[in-house]
Amino acid sequence: MLGAAVAAGPGQPLPIAEDAYYSTVFEVSQLCDIAQLPDPVFASAEKRTKLRILGRGELHYFEAGNDDQGRDIGFELSTAAYFCMAGLNAQLDAPADVAVVREDGRSFQIECKRPRRVASLAANLMRAYEQIADHRHEAPDAIAMVAIDLTLVWNPEFRPIRYPTMLAAANAFDEHLYNFELKNRQAYVDARHNSRGAELMSGRLYKFQGMFHLDDGTTNVGTFWRIAMTQAEQDSPTGQEIRRVFERLVEND
Repeated sequence: MLGAAVAAGPGQPLPIAEDAYYSTVFEVSQLCDIAQLPDPVFASAEKRTKLRILGRGELHYFEAGNDDQGRDIGFELSTAAYFCMAGLNAQLDAPADVAVVREDGRSFQIECKRPRRVASLAANLMRAYEQIADHRHEAPDAIAMVAIDLTLVWNPEFRPIRYPTMLAAANAFDEHLYNFELKNRQAYVDARHNSRGAELMSGRLYKFQGMFHLDDGTTNVGTFWRIAMTQAEQDSPTGQEIRRVFERLVEND
């Protein structure tokens, strides 16, 4: 888990009150992000249904099972909010989970996946690729991406993490993400070779959220977003477009 010491290590139960506290802070932080979505995002009854689904499931994050539609929807909504807070036009319109429409009319079509463990990474990637392929005809000029929430993979119980500063935590995240892709390279290769639509993908958007205890005595919910692309993807015209959009997102962080 990011190579950091945790306030209570895996296998060491936290008092339920403390468990509930960390879980509640996480949920409230995500809801605060989602609250930034403008009203037009929920203009239809179908879209407002997502908010009702968000409220379903176990009360606490650490009690959630593998099939948690509410938190899946939460990831979709927080991804849309991430773009909206940077002044971009994010929508929950089909065909993809999230669409980000640029000023020139071209859109990013983003499929959101929350693998629960490393072993399910390839299956989640394959599902995203297949979904993009299935609805490509509806947005043939769109830039297709997959957003992957690694929170459950790296810290499934959402245990608090200790770092001197948030900058140190961010640097550790960058290193851990780089090593994660290297270590699990075969999962990416398998997904690419065993599914339709992989060739349509232009990059990966990663998210990790954690409760960080810092040396100055403060406690923060930190959310890290990163773009990952192959060298060929980075050098392509589409890759350059993605980099420009992500630079705008970083400016808003």
